[in-house]
Amino acid sequence: MLNSIQSNESTSPSITGTQSKNETVGKDEFLNLLVTQLKYQDPLNPMDSTQFTAQLAQFSTLEQMTNVNTNLNTLISSQANMSNYQAVSYIGKNVSSYGNTISKNQGESEQMNFELNQNANKVFVQIYDSSGNLLRQYEEGFMNMGTHEYTWDGKDSNGKTVTDGSYNFQVYAYDSNDQKIDATLFTEKKITGITYDNGEIYLNSGDNLISEKSIFKVSES
Repeated sequence: MLNSIQSNESTSPSITGTQSKNETVGKDEFLNLLVTQLKYQDPLNPMDSTQFTAQLAQFSTLEQMTNVNTNLNTLISSQANMSNYQAVSYIGKNVSSYGNTISKNQGESEQMNFELNQNANKVFVQIYDSSGNLLRQYEEGFMNMGTHEYTWDGKDSNGKTVTDGSYNFQVYAYDSNDQKIDATLFTEKKITGITYDNGEIYLNSGDNLISEKSIFKVSES
């Protein structure tokens, strides 16, 4: 279409200057170009009807794509608002989320939770500080498959009480043949606030941030 307009440059006003500044042609510009082309076409050599129909089809496609884009942006905005509202509703509730971070506060530590996918003959529960140093190891005998809770007394292997803060735990389980058994780690925390970071929603529990995607259970406090 633009070639047709430029071919009549000697008889039509200049309409290509604006396009050279902005390579993107919107639907309004597209329609203006089409009308201008019809206005200044050679009466003795009118536009081919096939070409005109094709350009109208292009305009129709552009209009539809613009409407789709607008609707998508509206949908994305609505979904973001719904997600934000849902995140706020977590405040004051207890959530179970996959992860291995626990907090120790005022002498008390959070429970460690894990699930075994089969019976275990031996189980080791280890506590690490934020630098990855092993502080304490518990060794247990036989445990049935299923969910288990474990409580740390907040002391290291020398019996010294560690400072308040965030710690990590790991669980290693083995069957009667000393083959490793998978253990799924999770924690239960009370949500005290919400944090937004780079489009992601995180739930606050003390100093800990919990990804909303890791939550699998919500209950009243």
